[in-house]
Amino acid sequence: MSKQTLALVKWGLRMVAWAFGVVVAVLVGLHLVSGLIALIGGSRMSLFDFGDFLAGEVYGAWNMAVLIFALCFPYTIFKWGLQYNITRRHIWLANSCLLLVLVVTSWGLALLKNLFFYSTHHLSHFADGAGWTLLTILVGVVTVATLGAGFALLNRLWKWIVGIGGPIVLIFIMVTLVRFLFVTLHLDPATVFGSLQFLATHTAVMIGIFLWLAVMVALNYCFFMKMQLRRD
Repeated sequence: MSKQTLALVKWGLRMVAWAFGVVVAVLVGLHLVSGLIALIGGSRMSLFDFGDFLAGEVYGAWNMAVLIFALCFPYTIFKWGLQYNITRRHIWLANSCLLLVLVVTSWGLALLKNLFFYSTHHLSHFADGAGWTLLTILVGVVTVATLGAGFALLNRLWKWIVGIGGPIVLIFIMVTLVRFLFVTLHLDPATVFGSLQFLATHTAVMIGIFLWLAVMVALNYCFFMKMQLRRD
């Protein structure tokens, strides 16, 4: 990895750390205010309660910062990469390395959270479900990053159109599909959910996850290759 590409990765990590610090500061501030109100009202808040809050909320704050970065900063990474005279392919590689670091960090924080809540969650081992947790984080981050790279191709007007109209169209399609299955075809809900449960085997789920990841990575690459500098 060249020095310019590494500098781009470090810049991205600094942006995530900054967003994470802001979110944590806000959450801790809100928790301290609520704790002060509880003390005034005669309630008690132990240090362990605060530790529980910190362990759970820090993990959530980090994930929030990662998702915000993945959704909102692909164009900024592209612009900074061009200023460093980095090719589009190496900008995409730097972004992919950055996402991989963020995924691994989120996974490590998830394991630490499980370790902290070991007795509360009655886990046989703090790494229970670690594989599925990693896949869930990976799919979520890669999907959001691909959406962010796709939005980076749009101007401000089309971002509003797609951002508002996209979810509406998706909800309309889902409602239409449900009505078609249960109203038009008069299918039994138990039969439909039973079929879905039959299809949701471990092998089928794993194949679906890796196919989805492959599609998202390919789209992310195409979006970075098509990205252009803009003035809006």
